[in-house]
Amino acid sequence: MIRLYIEGCKPGKVHLKLDQIHYLKNVMRKKNTDKLEVFYNGKSWVAEIEFPNINVTEELNNANKTTKPILGIASIRKNKIEMAIEKATELGAREVFILKTDRTNHYFDDLPRLNKIAIEACEQSRNNLVPKINKLTTLQSFLELHTNPNVCHAFDRCFLENNNYINNVVKNEFNINPILIGPEGGWSDKEIDLFMQYNVNFVKIHENVLRAETAAISALTLWNEHNNKN
Repeated sequence: MIRLYIEGCKPGKVHLKLDQIHYLKNVMRKKNTDKLEVFYNGKSWVAEIEFPNINVTEELNNANKTTKPILGIASIRKNKIEMAIEKATELGAREVFILKTDRTNHYFDDLPRLNKIAIEACEQSRNNLVPKINKLTTLQSFLELHTNPNVCHAFDRCFLENNNYINNVVKNEFNINPILIGPEGGWSDKEIDLFMQYNVNFVKIHENVLRAETAAISALTLWNEHNNKN
């Protein structure tokens, strides 16, 4: 059954937007009385098409006991941040912060574009909750909003041996706090001092140095494994 995101959806008659009508009629070749699944804010329903409307009727089983992670990721190249948003949505992130860091070289926070990507990822992955994507945020603002986030980074051995917080690194273990992914150039000394001030958890996710979007996918996968065990 086709899935469609309808903002503000609730049972009853809902008027479709022009692009939604075009998609259903001309792309998917749907007709009146055909059924589809619609979703919004963690819930989904069966709906019947009555162009230019749909009639939202039966609520589907929306039981969802899983915990949803928060992701903070340094702003990276357009195609890379788009991939990170898509995969974070598929992996169930409930909120994403795009971060301005000392070594950020690319600033991309086209929120309408990124929201569209997140909606399409939800439609494809059967995730009923479109994550909130926040505008470009400073690292300090993120740390002030969230207590003890997990700073995920593939620290090289030299970095660990030359710093006195090696014992704070927890390999492949997460608590329920947010995930924080830095830029590919790594964190600056100033940012590391800031992490110490805010008592962050350093989490090593791989022996190799990962690209930011790869680190985000890996970290979210491990986070889900740790926090959503049956």
